[in-house]
Amino acid sequence: MEYMKNFLDSSQDKGHYCQIFDSRYVEQAKALGRRAETPEVLRNWMREEQIAKREGVYDYLIDTCKADTLEQLTPKLRISDVDAFVKTVKRYNELAAQGKDLDFGVPGDQMCPIEQGPFYGTQRHVRFTVGCSGIVIDGHLQPLNDQNQPIEGLYEIGNLAGSFYGAHDYPLSIFRKQSRQKLHPRLFRGRGILPVKLGLGAPWRSGYGSFRV
Repeated sequence: MEYMKNFLDSSQDKGHYCQIFDSRYVEQAKALGRRAETPEVLRNWMREEQIAKREGVYDYLIDTCKADTLEQLTPKLRISDVDAFVKTVKRYNELAAQGKDLDFGVPGDQMCPIEQGPFYGTQRHVRFTVGCSGIVIDGHLQPLNDQNQPIEGLYEIGNLAGSFYGAHDYPLSIFRKQSRQKLHPRLFRGRGILPVKLGLGAPWRSGYGSFRV
């Protein structure tokens, strides 16, 4: 997710991307242990479908399209380069057949080929969904002032601590024990804060807050 957002947040894409799937998407979702709406229900999100009353659908989310071929689907998704779009889908299908995504690292068993029409496409947009980082901190969990100097006696932990994940979004990996050992000795030794008292066996997962010592 975080890797892909580096592309989607570019000035060219401005957060816009398309989700493409074929006529087998319901069966593919079931194979992955997930649930997908049937094609009949999906019509509620298609502006080209003449439906008198759409149930439970926000108007601004009605942006799903359907076409017999990828070439016909392209302009409906407001994609200008038809050839690049078709080649992108072809490349994805080739990697799915190999069982290894060499471009974005998606597990092979999670890849669903897009081969059988009709084809569907949904306009999507990257948006802010969760604030998982707060005040900028240093390597000892101390918040920094406007001069990038640590504020003595103040510590931030959990979701109130910015820079914790190393980026603006959740990472695709987790901290190892070694990282924890580097971060917390100064916080917990000789500072009047006891992990057992605060219940912070794993501070970045079970606790959050600001503390002065």
